[in-house]
Amino acid sequence: MKKPIVITVDNDRDPKNIGLIAGIAGAGAILGAIGVYYNLDSRDAANAVSPHKATNEPWTSVQQADYDRAHSSAVKAGICYGIGGAALIGAVVVMIVTAPGTEQTVIHPHYAKALPTIAPAPGGAVLGGAWSF
Repeated sequence: MKKPIVITVDNDRDPKNIGLIAGIAGAGAILGAIGVYYNLDSRDAANAVSPHKATNEPWTSVQQADYDRAHSSAVKAGICYGIGGAALIGAVVVMIVTAPGTEQTVIHPHYAKALPTIAPAPGGAVLGGAWSF
């Protein structure tokens, strides 16, 4: 007898699963891009009120508005980065957890066996055979 043949087949993801993972990852990427926008806005507003040398001028309401905008945009950027990063990590977790399994099929090979037969007959013998599959 020969050894059994084992065939392993990896299953495919269904389109619904692929769409779910792509949607979660896409939402994370969009939130990350929004975070970049707010981060750049915060940097611009902070640069507007940050002198590179002493000016000896009083603080104006326009500078206070820029300062408040810089703080607000920095908070929004942090929130978008956090939620976007969590969504991307969630997409990776969903991809790992919902990974399709594998199927194994075992083939047991059978070979034809010839069974010789000898039977007495008038005037001699008859030689024959039988096979089973």
